[in-house]
Amino acid sequence: METTQTQEIVKKLIEWMEGTREFVTTQAPDYIQQYLRMAMVQAWAELVFEIFAICALLGFMFFCINMCGKYEKSCEAPTVYGMGSFIPIIGVIYVIGGIYFTTQKLIAIHMAPKVFILQHLKELIK
Repeated sequence: METTQTQEIVKKLIEWMEGTREFVTTQAPDYIQQYLRMAMVQAWAELVFEIFAICALLGFMFFCINMCGKYEKSCEAPTVYGMGSFIPIIGVIYVIGGIYFTTQKLIAIHMAPKVFILQHLKELIK
């Protein structure tokens, strides 16, 4: 009795594995294309956000520099303007690093999509 149930389970498992193999071979290219498309759109969105962040930080910095210039004669510029004149530089340097890594991701997607996918699969397996 037990061997009959075991044989049935093994038979059903083999049938399921064969069906899964067909599903994977037919659907894998579509999944890979969708994953690459999603990664590319995500990288472009990151790049646009980073460029916007640089523009906002530089705009704030130049605004603060301009406001400090208005207080030049009296030497009583508020501390916010003085600090706002140089602190955004730290943010700009940080965002430039993000732009570097985002462009590296875009280059990897365009130049070697298979390597890009393998790198991400390696990270998922860890």
